Amino acid sequence: MFSASAEMEWFRQQRHAICHLREGSDYLRYLRPFQLIAGYPINPRPALSKLATVVRLLAYLTYLGTLLHKISYVLYRPEDINYVSFVSGGITVLVAVLLLMLIFTVHYDAFQQLGTFLNDRAFARDHPLATGIRDRWYRWSNGLILGPQCCIVLILLQTWISRQHLKKHTMLVVRGEPVGTEFDHFLYMSCLYFPTVGFFMGCSIVNAMLVGFLGEMELLATCLGELFETVERQVKEEGPTGRPDSRALYWSTLHGELRRCAQRHCAIFTMLPKLQRMASFVFLQHHIFSLGLVVAGSYVTLRGPALRENIVLSEYPISVVLEYFIFCQLVEKLQDMNRSIGDRLYGTEWMLKLQYSRDFQREYRSAALTIRLLIMRSQHRVRFTCGSINPVSMEKFTEFLNLSYSIVMFLLSIN
Repeated sequence: MFSASAEMEWFRQQRHAICHLREGSDYLRYLRPFQLIAGYPINPRPALSKLATVVRLLAYLTYLGTLLHKISYVLYRPEDINYVSFVSGGITVLVAVLLLMLIFTVHYDAFQQLGTFLNDRAFARDHPLATGIRDRWYRWSNGLILGPQCCIVLILLQTWISRQHLKKHTMLVVRGEPVGTEFDHFLYMSCLYFPTVGFFMGCSIVNAMLVGFLGEMELLATCLGELFETVERQVKEEGPTGRPDSRALYWSTLHGELRRCAQRHCAIFTMLPKLQRMASFVFLQHHIFSLGLVVAGSYVTLRGPALRENIVLSEYPISVVLEYFIFCQLVEKLQDMNRSIGDRLYGTEWMLKLQYSRDFQREYRSAALTIRLLIMRSQHRVRFTCGSINPVSMEKFTEFLNLSYSIVMFLLSIN
């Protein structure tokens, strides 16, 4: 009874930790276990990390070699559709993971700086809506990290239950013939779990960080939208408004609030280019390799004879398409959130609230200039690209679907 109650308490604590961002906790804490599984992002400087990376690279290259060996002995008959598609998909995933390991090794310092930025929650800590806003976006961040991993585990369980490891396309094959015991084939297929986690985690990292920026931008927009109410409340708390120095207190308080918000705005848009550069390479490789996976999965589903096997094989490209859609949707949301910063500030009717007087003309000009700069910067487009070539948007996602559909239809037409 004690053990059961202790387990329930542990589950409650974990659920609370997933839903609520506690003070001092790591924003990407639920990403850390999957970093160990995927092998990136990892600090490349310590000797132990270098050794672990070399061992993992050798393991991935060995597995990739077995897949290339398998496909070199295929006769390419109509009944080998599933075989060729599965092996090609495995090769695609492994090559993509090797590229992701390289990308995140190059951008490891930027990854660390972005994590430090998301863990800095000093801005607007005492605001009544700060906890609610950050918790809401933190839940979305954890969902985008844990959701794809749960899908991977579900797909893996389905392959075990349907005994896919006994199919030739998942077996260890030497010169066209399966070798080893049933347990060997089970282990061989299960080893694909590690590169699969790595393949999905590239987009999960970018998506989780995008969500973190969305939370900070919404909080900044909220503070700017309540700028003058906050200043008036602080002035009243300091003393009665009829005092001779009340106007001086008002301008100094307004200057302090504007300076605090402007510094946070500057911090956000100083860190955002680091995420843009990292996301550009991640999205480029995801676009290229996802196209192959979606085409292969769709073709097998439409041509394969076994319904259960088709369901399992189709779940993987569906997950890939969802990752693609989520990334494009978050980029669109970031554009809207950036514009909302200026809209909320403009909606305060700041030109009427700032009362010009000769005694405080310097303060008036400083405040007006800061507000104008914030509004102007919020109108600039936050540009995420696919390999610094094409901008990422929902139109890009539509093009991806149309291209996948065209390739699948072409393959079906030539039989």
